[in-house]
Amino acid sequence: MLVLTAAWVLYAKSSLARKPATTAAESAKSAPPPHPFTESPSQRQAENALSFQKEMAWRRYFQPSAECERPPTWADQVACGNQYASARQAFESQWKLDHTSQTSGTRTR
Repeated sequence: MLVLTAAWVLYAKSSLARKPATTAAESAKSAPPPHPFTESPSQRQAENALSFQKEMAWRRYFQPSAECERPPTWADQVACGNQYASARQAFESQWKLDHTSQTSGTRTR
C-alpha cells in the first residue's frame, strides 16, 4: 500500500509547477547525437580511415625503450608508464594541431 504524505504531494506539485516549458529549439539542442547506423557510409569510412591513420602515426611516433618491454621493478614500470603518458600527450597535442588546421582551413579566392 502506497501512502503519500501531504508534504510529498505539495513538493511534487511545486516542482512540476517550477519546471519551464521547453521550446522546439531547446529540445533540438539537447537531442542525443545521431545513432551510428544513421550516419552515411562515407562518413563512417572517413572516420575509420582517420582513426587508422592516427593509430599508425602513433605507432611510428612512439617506440618504447628496450627496458620498458619487460620492466623488472615497480619503479621501472612507473617510469615506463610516465614515458608512455608523456609521449601520448605530446602526440595528441601535435595531432590535434596538424589536423584541426587542415580541416578548418578555409580557402579564399
